[in-house]
Amino acid sequence: MTPSGSKASRETSPSAMLPLRLAGMDVPLSVLRADTLPALLDAVITMVVALPGCGSVCIEMTASGDREAAAGRIAIPLVGGQVLSFDCEGDSGALQEALMQPLEIVRLRMTRLQRVEQLQASVVAAERHEQLQRALYAIANLADANLDLHDMLARVHAICGGLTYAENLLIVMADGESGVMRVLYYADSVSPNSLHEGQLLAFSEFPNSLTLALLRKGEPLLGSSLELRKRLGLVVDS
Repeated sequence: MTPSGSKASRETSPSAMLPLRLAGMDVPLSVLRADTLPALLDAVITMVVALPGCGSVCIEMTASGDREAAAGRIAIPLVGGQVLSFDCEGDSGALQEALMQPLEIVRLRMTRLQRVEQLQASVVAAERHEQLQRALYAIANLADANLDLHDMLARVHAICGGLTYAENLLIVMADGESGVMRVLYYADSVSPNSLHEGQLLAFSEFPNSLTLALLRKGEPLLGSSLELRKRLGLVVDS
C-alpha cells in the first residue's frame, strides 16, 4: 500500500489518459489497468496531481476512513479506511464533482484488488498449512523407523530445512532439577566441533546461553540471534 502521508509531484502525459470522459475529466488508463493496490493508488495520486490547482496529494490510512480537512485541503474517503487528500487552489466544489465518478471506479477497483489479495493470502496460508501437516506426518513416521537417535534427528533436521532456513540446529534435553542440558544433536556450519552429541552442559556455566534462555521462556521465538538476545535480555555477542 502507499505509505501514510506519501506525496507525489509527477506529471502525466496525454498518452497516459484514456479517451473516456466522466464528469468532464479523463480517467487515466493506468487506473483501469492497475493490477495491484499499490499500482492503483499510485495511479490515483498521479491522476489528481495532474489536475489544475491540485497539489500535495497523498493517500493515507485513518482510523475512521474520514477526517476533517484543513482549510484549502480536500479529503475524500476511498475504501478500507484510506483517504485521498490534496490541496486545492481552485473551485473545490467543482473539483469534487469532477472526481466523483472517477473515484467510484477507483473504489470498485480497490475493492476488487483487496479481494484478490485476500484470496491470494488464503491460498498461501492453505499451502503453508499443508506443508506443515506433511512435515508433522513425516516426523511422526520417524517414530516407527528403525533408526538410531542421531539418524532420526538428522532427518528431523532435514524436514525443518524444508520449512525454513535451518542450516544450523541444536537439540538438547534439559533437566531443570540437576541444572544440566544434554546435547542430543548438533550441526553448525561455522563451528562444527564446538559441541558433541552426548555432551553435558551445566546451566551455571552458560548464563548467557540463548538455548537456555529459550528453554526457560518456554515458547517458540523467531528472529536472528542478535534480535533474540535483545528480546530475552541477554548480553549481545561481540
